[in-house]
Amino acid sequence: MKAQAVRLRPIVQHAVGDAYEVSDAPLSSQIGSGALPIDQLPSHGLAIRTVKAEREAHGSLASLEAALRALPRPVIGRIAEKTLWLDLRCLEASDEAAFDTQLGALTSLIVRLRP
Repeated sequence: MKAQAVRLRPIVQHAVGDAYEVSDAPLSSQIGSGALPIDQLPSHGLAIRTVKAEREAHGSLASLEAALRALPRPVIGRIAEKTLWLDLRCLEASDEAAFDTQLGALTSLIVRLRP
């Protein structure tokens, strides 16, 4: 997963533009269900933060999260600690090309979905 995050980081950075900073980062995946889904597995993914100088002019984490969810194949992340976290645990290597291809639509979606 770490190698995948390192491969995808520049692709996602290009797609989201200057308003955001993308880095690869370790994280924990929550597993389980029911009343106590407390088990966690070590994982790796992408951490996306707004760039302070660009924040008001170009976007927010909420608009980026909405744009990712609106893609033809939705990308689901979570916002915590002023960061949009994308866990790569469920992105198969065989799906990376499709993930990359649809990222071209992000810029227009972010603008359209901006509050």
